[in-house]
Amino acid sequence: MPTDINSGAFVNGAFLNAVIAGIIGTNFPGHVVTTQQFRFPNRCHLHREVAFSVRVEELRKIVTVSYESKQDDRTVFEGTAKLFALKT
Repeated sequence: MPTDINSGAFVNGAFLNAVIAGIIGTNFPGHVVTTQQFRFPNRCHLHREVAFSVRVEELRKIVTVSYESKQDDRTVFEGTAKLFALKT
């Protein structure tokens, strides 16, 4: 049995998705996510740095973004989302 309680612990994917949602929401206020596709190719380990990036792929009436989260040069979360601007 491991002596360190965090040994082998990993981050829940919902948390990674929430961070990306926060980045998108900050950069696209007034937009809502209409579709999203994502995957978790590798586990994200607790207490290790994670780099998040979001890229605009298409800027039209519906904005398409791609995103990626990396830990130790390994992709732990990636996907795409389509955003729609709400009328104000």
